[in-house]
Amino acid sequence: MSANNAAIHAVLGASGSGKSLYIKQTLRRAKPGRLMIWDPQDVVVKYFRTPR
Repeated sequence: MSANNAAIHAVLGASGSGKSLYIKQTLRRAKPGRLMIWDPQDVVVKYFRTPR
């Protein structure tokens, strides 16, 4: 058994329903040590620093 526990979330909804706001607020509160975001339209990723 692995010592790592994954927290996998999907945020789905209609246009204008507040998905991006929810994600940004949740990530600011959580401050995860590691994070992987699949954001094909670059809506959320631009608000967070990425490793260089």
